[in-house]
Amino acid sequence: MVLRNVRSMAGRRLAAAATVLTGALIFWSAAGRALAMEKHGPPVAAGKQRVPSNARIVVAVQTRPGSALVDEEKDPYRGTDIWAVDPDAGTAARVVEKAAQPRLSADGRTMVYVTAKGIAVRSEGHPSRLVRPLAPEQTALVLSADGQVIIYSVRRSLSGEGLFSYDSWRCTMDGGKPTKLPIPDTDQVIDWSPDGRWLLTLRWPRGGGNEQLYRMRPDGKDQRQLSQSSGLMSMSRFSPDGRRIVYMHQDRGRNALWVMDADGRHRTKIVDYRPDWHPWASWSPDGRHLAVVDCKPPHGSPPTDYHLDIMDADGKNRRTLRLPKALWIGMPVWR
Repeated sequence: MVLRNVRSMAGRRLAAAATVLTGALIFWSAAGRALAMEKHGPPVAAGKQRVPSNARIVVAVQTRPGSALVDEEKDPYRGTDIWAVDPDAGTAARVVEKAAQPRLSADGRTMVYVTAKGIAVRSEGHPSRLVRPLAPEQTALVLSADGQVIIYSVRRSLSGEGLFSYDSWRCTMDGGKPTKLPIPDTDQVIDWSPDGRWLLTLRWPRGGGNEQLYRMRPDGKDQRQLSQSSGLMSMSRFSPDGRRIVYMHQDRGRNALWVMDADGRHRTKIVDYRPDWHPWASWSPDGRHLAVVDCKPPHGSPPTDYHLDIMDADGKNRRTLRLPKALWIGMPVWR
């Protein structure tokens, strides 16, 4: 399992030196020697609620600007690494360098992510490799639950200030020719249901208004708007059983995390947030908890104090996991 070796870091003493691989997973060798050696954060304080699990929360963390230095190759992810966070101990280990947008299969054996060269993959027993060469900052991807297929949306600028469209593609791990999907070019694919039957998309209206959340088949059929007609929507995720969706909704300047059924019914607000922050959430493997990226944006300044919050799926029993001091934290994945 890709995360199995990362999980084995907990409770071990890290070696005095390490080798950091660019755009590749860093993990424990069969002999038990550490190839990764960066840990961060104290254990969870006594008395704090723990989430009993051997799973990890995988998240991209930007700790420094990504601009290239003189005479060096341009890399938008120069300052961004992927970390695996232990939700029980409150510690984190850096597992991929110069990469972002991690997505994992349901069993944790396959991980895809974006590097400066495009979409890369690492599977159990195989080295990291490039699947699709693409412009990384214009690409968003999802992975099938079985880890065999990637769907990615590529953003294209249109004439007119702030206008753009999306082309959505399907490709397999063998790197064969991708297939363009008949997804509306106003839609960015943001998640894939565990059973493979449904996609979640964010639709960006070109005639004005806020983006809205849609559910549809991978062939673009059976489209259904899940969000309310007013307000702003943000990144959303299916629960592990595919029956619920967690999402951020902003209405009249008020932000909150909500949970609804996968067909858009039975909406429940679980946590209120500040109007200047859009929280990103992911489900725990058992569907009982959420990992949420939060921060404290000073008035009129860029966000600071990024961290991960762990809470029950109803928003209760919230606690914070600290990460390295960050300029930005991406969407978490909990496997």
